[in-house]
Amino acid sequence: MQKKFILFIVEGNNDKKEITAMLHSQYFAQYKNKYQFEFYDLRGDITSKEGITDKNIQGKLNSIFLDWRERGIPFNRIKPCDVQEIVHIIDMDGVFIPKEDIEYGDVGRFYYEEKRILSYNPSNAIGRNNKKSKIIKKLLTVSQIDGVPYSIYFLSCNMDHVLFDERNPSQQYKDNKARSFPLLCLKTDILQKTIFSPSIAAQNTYEESWGDIQDNHKSLGRYTNFNLFFGDKAKNPK
Repeated sequence: MQKKFILFIVEGNNDKKEITAMLHSQYFAQYKNKYQFEFYDLRGDITSKEGITDKNIQGKLNSIFLDWRERGIPFNRIKPCDVQEIVHIIDMDGVFIPKEDIEYGDVGRFYYEEKRILSYNPSNAIGRNNKKSKIIKKLLTVSQIDGVPYSIYFLSCNMDHVLFDERNPSQQYKDNKARSFPLLCLKTDILQKTIFSPSIAAQNTYEESWGDIQDNHKSLGRYTNFNLFFGDKAKNPK
């Protein structure tokens, strides 16, 4: 019998590499044997892309799912009934912080700190956060795409912050860490120190974690609810 697919929608190839390494770690051996993991790389943050709004985001997700199914594995179109669930992973990027904590700085487009965002154009950063927050709240109302269960999980401030305690990584840093992460998963207890750590991982329900991340400056903190996806799929995540 063919394994059912689990489709991960991610922001970039490094996220794909790191999540793949997690899924192929010792904690998920039985889970890996049950499902086939596939990825759709958005090549960026869909919640802040030009032309995407809270009004059309659900339709965009439907198009993404159709596009992935039509590509086939390897050549036959995938039917919705072949897919167990769709898992969407997004970075928070300080989206829910008070707008007065977005300040001018002689930096690149965004620079994230513990309780503020610096930007060379604060008004654009405020607009980005307003748009991104509306889209996220809309996504939280979506439970299915083409009849397939859909859920969305956050990494805060981003993946490198959760895994390596680095809010503002260079592209070279991100690429190097993504290349070395599979070996870290194999040789160390990095998952227990990050996505399963009580100081980083959500300790409440899926709904509560999404309420929590919207409070004050928490979307700049080192925090994730991705552990809730794994739940009892992981073997002894202690």
